[in-house]
Amino acid sequence: MRNKWNTPVNPISNGPVTTPPDTNADANKFFIQYNNVPMGAEKVGHRLFIALPRRRYGIPATLNYIDLNDQNGRSPALKPYPNIYSGRSLISVYRTRAETCGRLWMVDTGLLELPGLASITVDITNNCADAYAYVPDLTTNGIIVYSLRDNDSWRITHNYFNFNPLSENLRVSGEYFQWSDGIFSIALSPAGSACRTAYFHPLISTQEFSISTCLLQNKTARSDRYFFDKLNYLGKRGPNSQSTMHDYHEPSRVLFFADIGRDTVSCWNTQRKLEPQNVAILAQDSERLSYPSDLHITDNEVWVIANKLPRFGYTALDTNEYNFYIYKANVRDRLLGTVCE
Repeated sequence: MRNKWNTPVNPISNGPVTTPPDTNADANKFFIQYNNVPMGAEKVGHRLFIALPRRRYGIPATLNYIDLNDQNGRSPALKPYPNIYSGRSLISVYRTRAETCGRLWMVDTGLLELPGLASITVDITNNCADAYAYVPDLTTNGIIVYSLRDNDSWRITHNYFNFNPLSENLRVSGEYFQWSDGIFSIALSPAGSACRTAYFHPLISTQEFSISTCLLQNKTARSDRYFFDKLNYLGKRGPNSQSTMHDYHEPSRVLFFADIGRDTVSCWNTQRKLEPQNVAILAQDSERLSYPSDLHITDNEVWVIANKLPRFGYTALDTNEYNFYIYKANVRDRLLGTVCE
């Protein structure tokens, strides 16, 4: 890697299968090893939750975990959560998010290969009963807002949620392709006031934007004729900086990005102007960080999972090598000496 990433690095092997199977030959198969591609990873206590969306058949459990207190070797077995029987109620989960009230949030798409609702961000200020979930819809370019207190939801749209056609050419995992995914990730500033800043970006874009959470939580906000002027364009992160997930580290006021366009983890100190020279690359590897699909921060640790998804989708994974990696790093160690410090 260009910059040393913290050890240990824990790759998850998908086994010694030499060629990909006929993945849709038997919809009733309980387990097809090749089809199990992890997409989301999040540490909660001693558990590391791993989400495997059902993009194809043969995935026994869409939500799994690794017990970090019981690791044997570098490729620990995944355990269905909470168990294989109760886990059947979940169909397809891409990513999970935990919050301070001890709850794990997720979106279940309910169908095989439905990637439009691929992430979730949870917003809690003081009252655990007064929580909001923000769910980006990457295919129809909107944010779905859910109120736990009211058990109600509404949808917000804006042109900033759309993909940027100037950023749609990608070369990842040796594959060259175009995507058109819209808004993908939402990261929140600290809960120090009634209104937080929600940072967001489309997957196919190198720009970053923001919106006040007070606007998101106001179901009639779009009735204001000046609503569209209340969202902010923050700047560009740099060439090939298309990013899946990003997260905010409160003490340092730094956003961390999982960049698929350049196989990196990068950062931006939100106290500075967003422009390429204020974005630092913290780790880069064209093989072991190929398609970083999830990133989240727990306390002072940043966790990242990479999975070579384009190779899985367009050609085939080489199952004689490691294809899935999970990394952790100390935030302050990674920021030391960078423009994000």
